[in-house]
Amino acid sequence: MKEVSSGCIVYRENGKIYVLMILDRFGYWTFPKGKVEDSESLEGTAVREVKEETGIDVEIERYLGETHYRYTHSEKGNIDKTVYWYLARAISFDLSPAYGEITRAEWIELGCAKKLCGYKSDSEIIKKVKV
Repeated sequence: MKEVSSGCIVYRENGKIYVLMILDRFGYWTFPKGKVEDSESLEGTAVREVKEETGIDVEIERYLGETHYRYTHSEKGNIDKTVYWYLARAISFDLSPAYGEITRAEWIELGCAKKLCGYKSDSEIIKKVKV
């Protein structure tokens, strides 16, 4: 089975570059993303998911690339997932995490975020962030 998601690496500047990271329900630090809904664009999905998961409004700046991985769903079996990633600038800053969907949301300094990534695919995509 195939699944398509879209998400953002969201940044803000405050003397240093900070990126928005979420702690997922599996205990890994990652970035906001979610499944593309019917008739929704990849960019629209990415913006919606950031807002739903963290409460942050963003403005997409550019496409970063895509990541691919496989996981096993308890009911659906093996899923081949593609995630389309965008670099986005935060236009609001106060976090209001969607507890239940995620465990935490934090602004993390870019250098620390690169080390904190819990998934190999996230480590690959954050290397493309040049602000």
